[in-house]
Amino acid sequence: MRIVFWCGLLLWACSIPAVAEEYPAWTLETMLERAVEKNARVEAESLRLEAAEAGRAAARGDFLPRITASAGLSKIDNPDSRDELDPDYIDQTSHTWRIGIQQNIFDGFGRWNNYARADLLRERSHEQLRKTLREVILQVRSAYYRLLRVRADIEAYQASVTRLESQKEAAEAFFEARMVPRLFILQTETALAEAHQRLSRAKNDEQVQLVLLRSLMGLDPEAPLHVEGDLQAFDPEPLLSLQEALSLARENSPDIAIAQLDVEISRRDMRTTRSRFSPSVDVYADYVNQHINYGAAHMEDRDRSYYSLGVNVTWELFSGGSTYYETRRQQRTMESAKAMFADAVLMVDSSVREIHLNVQEAENQIRIAHIRKTDAREAYEQAEMRMRMGTGTTLDLLDAQEKVTVAESSLNMAMADHRTALANLDRFIERLP
Repeated sequence: MRIVFWCGLLLWACSIPAVAEEYPAWTLETMLERAVEKNARVEAESLRLEAAEAGRAAARGDFLPRITASAGLSKIDNPDSRDELDPDYIDQTSHTWRIGIQQNIFDGFGRWNNYARADLLRERSHEQLRKTLREVILQVRSAYYRLLRVRADIEAYQASVTRLESQKEAAEAFFEARMVPRLFILQTETALAEAHQRLSRAKNDEQVQLVLLRSLMGLDPEAPLHVEGDLQAFDPEPLLSLQEALSLARENSPDIAIAQLDVEISRRDMRTTRSRFSPSVDVYADYVNQHINYGAAHMEDRDRSYYSLGVNVTWELFSGGSTYYETRRQQRTMESAKAMFADAVLMVDSSVREIHLNVQEAENQIRIAHIRKTDAREAYEQAEMRMRMGTGTTLDLLDAQEKVTVAESSLNMAMADHRTALANLDRFIERLP
């Protein structure tokens, strides 16, 4: 039995490193890499980009000639003819095959506009992919910073619980010594219950952020996720000036690029419709081979082979006004796209200005929160000393303890807001490969 026990213990000890290697810790960089590769929305946009590239290749194929081949077999039987000498006798079997080539040389630049539109759609899909990447990266970073903030809050709330438990023990000891009324114990128990409630909510919020990160990275909802990081470990990033941020946003924002491409796409649609007013010119060449086998013995079989060259000109002179009104519709669509482009520029400028202010406000809040945290800790130590000396009250100590917790939580929130605001600003100005 001892041998079995020690063997089992040895196997269990050997399995511990394997588990640690199977579930490595995630950093912000590794989570972003995973999200870029496995996020469902990014994958969907990547497939749309491939479809747009195939559409451009299909539009390019319209410039090449069309080669067609055909073959036919026909048999004619005339049962009403009396004999082979009857002039109505036409019994025969015909074998025919044909190969032809046709090339359009002018269609009012309709094919060219279709190809240009397909190329613009490919560029639009690429910009949409960049936009989705930026959104996913922002969501991962925001969830990561919220997770770090919640974990810092959990530490602060746990420290608050520990302090309140110590205060409760002290209050009970003072009560047994008849130095304080029972009200002091009740007040401490109430504050302790509230601290436990805050701690429970923070732990639940931690799980919520982990679920969101799993979803963004394409992981199984039940997959273990060990995230590393600390809000205090981030070095402060220098904030660009407002004009630099606005300039980079106008240059790199996919929202502006998509709106501008929509204008060009609608312009190509209008030109394609307008090309219907022009004639279409095609040249063609055919080769035909035909073999006719007559049913009468006195009739000689025939073989025919011939070439044909020609030019076709097609011009629609009247279409009931459909082409005219379709052109007007496309023109109005283009004007609407221009208005949307101007609105996109304004929205990006407005968002960048707002985020820039949020970053500055978060920096101010961090400085204020550090001061409040230092003052709150000093006030708590003084209140605790007065309580031990018998010159303070429980309410003063509980109030000082609450201010420490609030100050620590405020500092955590200010740091998380600062990091999130910078990430949001990067969504508009960052250059992504």
